[in-house]
Amino acid sequence: MIEKKRTASFSRRKFLQNLTVSGLAVGAGGMTGAAASTRRPDGSGGKARNILFFVSDGMNIGTLQMTAAFRSLTGGKPLAWLGLYDERPPGFTRALMDTASANSPVTDSSAAGSAWGGGTRVNNRSLNIDPRGRAHEPILVKAKRTGRKTGLVSTARITHATPASFAANTDSRDDEDGIAAQYLERGINLLIGGGNEHFDPARREDGRDMYAAYREAGYTVVRHRDMLAKAAAAGTPLLAVFGDSHLPYEIDRLHTPELRARVPSLATMTTRAIRALTRSGNGFVLQVEGARVDHGAHANDFAATIHDQLAFDDAVRAGLEFAAGRDDTLVIVTTDHGTGGAQLNGRGPAYSTTGEHFRKVLQYRASYEAFLRGLPLEIGPELFHRSLAAHLGFELPEDLTGTLAERLTNERTRTGSHGSGTWTLGGALRLPLLHETGVGWTSHGHTGDYVELAAHGPGAEAVTPFIRNDELHHVLTGALGITA
Repeated sequence: MIEKKRTASFSRRKFLQNLTVSGLAVGAGGMTGAAASTRRPDGSGGKARNILFFVSDGMNIGTLQMTAAFRSLTGGKPLAWLGLYDERPPGFTRALMDTASANSPVTDSSAAGSAWGGGTRVNNRSLNIDPRGRAHEPILVKAKRTGRKTGLVSTARITHATPASFAANTDSRDDEDGIAAQYLERGINLLIGGGNEHFDPARREDGRDMYAAYREAGYTVVRHRDMLAKAAAAGTPLLAVFGDSHLPYEIDRLHTPELRARVPSLATMTTRAIRALTRSGNGFVLQVEGARVDHGAHANDFAATIHDQLAFDDAVRAGLEFAAGRDDTLVIVTTDHGTGGAQLNGRGPAYSTTGEHFRKVLQYRASYEAFLRGLPLEIGPELFHRSLAAHLGFELPEDLTGTLAERLTNERTRTGSHGSGTWTLGGALRLPLLHETGVGWTSHGHTGDYVELAAHGPGAEAVTPFIRNDELHHVLTGALGITA
């Protein structure tokens, strides 16, 4: 396909005018203003002082398309990610990325992130340990040696696979207690996300008080959103943990005042992280993960998935806003793999009612997880039938809802969790929701899609149109001017 020709009058300012995040204006200390020099103290010019690496975990191209369609229905600004594709500002490249791991064409998040973080494909469930047992130094450890600050932001537990892939080495991604300790040992400057269970001595298997250990090492520890801005401005190392496990889905945070008051948005966490990391003036490398896109897709919960993708895009917008007018910041926007195979499918004669069907997604106000938490542990069939109809906006046959209520009751009673059963619910609703909304899923698992990658800024020219995930590590180290 021949691209339409861009005129010489392309305005970078025109593109960046659309990148304002309402209520997230960034203040002094390097967040706006004139471009900083890209020349490093070692004399290497033309390299990136900063890297902002954005990961929408589990996002296939169908999720991106549906999120763009949803945003257009709500009258919001077009997606920042797609704005890069539309305007193609100077210094922008786009690629398809091969996401395979060392032992499978379908990767998990730890192997995918390790390919970026350590530059070598590893087996699924490993973090920067290759199939021969060799440890590969993660990108944040390499960046610290150059004097740069390092940070991780995630809507998952901050010790989860994707953030850990940039900073940790372990045979098992499940060793999250150990990952929390490794972050401290390696001096990762900033950690923002969930995961109290891996820092609280009452929750850790070894009983170690990681909050105390971080404080003793000079970190400011934050547990509530109201404390984040002040802590970020202080310039000290920062550990901010806003939930016992993963942070709430964005759809639930938006529609639950208590959650909105306690847990910041991903965009807010991103702007605070950038403010904290820029205070040293030596540059930084920051990974930002929209983790719950993947979790919603695993559950085949399209409302949760779309809202978390929107929250991720707002974080990307904040990152692009920081990079605007600078020549020293490489921005990467991508995903590690697809999950669930989400697609918007045509409905009606000649697909003529597809838009009408898809508009029904606007009515949803809760994730499957929150919906199930609002029900008693043992769900009576009549209550479940009425509650599900209210949530979905249409009724299902009573024989289906009765059987589903029994399955969910058995599962929830066995686990003792009011929120469990999301995969069971999502699987049962897959066909009814395909009929009603046009949104379809292929599975609850990861998929082997080639995925989208956008790069903007110094070093982006090294991204080839088709790139392996492990090759991206060398783009990062090349941009930083450090030895891979």
